[in-house]
Amino acid sequence: MKLSWAILLPIMIMRLSGTSGNVQNAKNTGSKEQRLFDADDITVEHPVALPTGALQVLRKDEQVLLSLKAEGKSADELTPMSFLASEIHLDGTRETDLIVIGVGKLRGANVSPFWVFRQSQGYDLVLKVVARGLCVLSTTWNGYRIIEAGSALSSTSYTTQYRFDGKKYRPFKKESSPVQ
Repeated sequence: MKLSWAILLPIMIMRLSGTSGNVQNAKNTGSKEQRLFDADDITVEHPVALPTGALQVLRKDEQVLLSLKAEGKSADELTPMSFLASEIHLDGTRETDLIVIGVGKLRGANVSPFWVFRQSQGYDLVLKVVARGLCVLSTTWNGYRIIEAGSALSSTSYTTQYRFDGKKYRPFKKESSPVQ
């Protein structure tokens, strides 16, 4: 499966550099943040302790609950050690948002759940996706950065771009291409 990620990575890097097609109402944001996340990451560039508010949301996540059940544990036994968290700014520098990656038994074969939290009066889950990689693009839509997730299945790679609609990130563009 590394071959499939080798196909996806250049596509995502191209998007990071802003060379991917036109995005209506898009603008570039200059950022030194980590914007590309891999399902196999064992660390992140800007790690932060997982805030209690985000952990409380994750304790209600169906995939997390299934993983805990398989281990004979309750939601209250979930600890921040099951996740990697990195700071990101989705809407400028006024707020600090989070990209959270599941680790350990939360991961699958070459995929991981990614949760994106927006900080407001707590932590709001604005996107959850299971993918091989997640890329926070430099382009924005209605002030929020566009997010792209990529995976590969069999001989096809898939990417989906998400836009923030004011409450959640919603898919707006899906592409697939054969892996050669």
